[in-house]
Amino acid sequence: PELARVAAPAAPERLHNLELTLRGQPVLVNLEPLDGGGFVAVFRDRAEALALAEELTHARGFVDVLRAQTHEYQNRLHVLSGLLQLGRGDEALRVLNAEIHADAQFRQLLRDVQVPRLVALLAGKRERAQELGIDFSVTEGSSLGPQWERHADTLVSAVGNLTQNAFEALAGQPGRVTVLIGEDPEGMQIEVEDSGPGVPADLSGALYTRGASSKGEGRGYGLHGVMGRVQALGGQLRHTRRDGRTVFQLSLPAPTPPALTVPDEPGVRSGP
Repeated sequence: PELARVAAPAAPERLHNLELTLRGQPVLVNLEPLDGGGFVAVFRDRAEALALAEELTHARGFVDVLRAQTHEYQNRLHVLSGLLQLGRGDEALRVLNAEIHADAQFRQLLRDVQVPRLVALLAGKRERAQELGIDFSVTEGSSLGPQWERHADTLVSAVGNLTQNAFEALAGQPGRVTVLIGEDPEGMQIEVEDSGPGVPADLSGALYTRGASSKGEGRGYGLHGVMGRVQALGGQLRHTRRDGRTVFQLSLPAPTPPALTVPDEPGVRSGP
């Protein structure tokens, strides 16, 4: 009925990624009008389309991370090279030791986060933050057990989007972005906090709907996709303003342990 409603005019307009439900299954529909009247409708499974979009987002994210790392390491090498050429070897050694110490400190903060892909993402975001002049940190005591590895794709997608949004919220100005990761018997929680101006009031209520963004056309799909994945796992994604900072809070319930299968005894058939 909904498809018939939007296609009711004699010459329906071209529509892309219309979200409908077909026999209880969420789908995306594209409508292409025909010159002689009528239209062609193309249906895609919404979950599959979102999965492909997430893969593309991850690929772009990792490209940005690698580019930031390359840029930062080049800058450091240039500084060290210049100091050595000036005959200031002691200062070059101090710079090198400071970099090693800062890197070791950051990795120490992540020692109890046992989801390797999430750790790799945060390390890359630190490099990106340095490139942007942003103070990026992970709260001391952050931890996450290895059982969350099964949800690594969702965690990487969520934290990647939230930290990128936090960087953009600072609009090129110096600021601070902090990530907190923790768990308890009920599940896990991640907070991404930034010192930016906050979510615009007219956008706050619709922030997680598809296409909602203050950054112009073609944006507003990241949080919508993250919300879909989080809700599919029974979790929540919300935001608030706390002590003059914007805080996005992600929570997921504890993952269900995989069912144990008991093999049949040798020589004994199961079933009738």
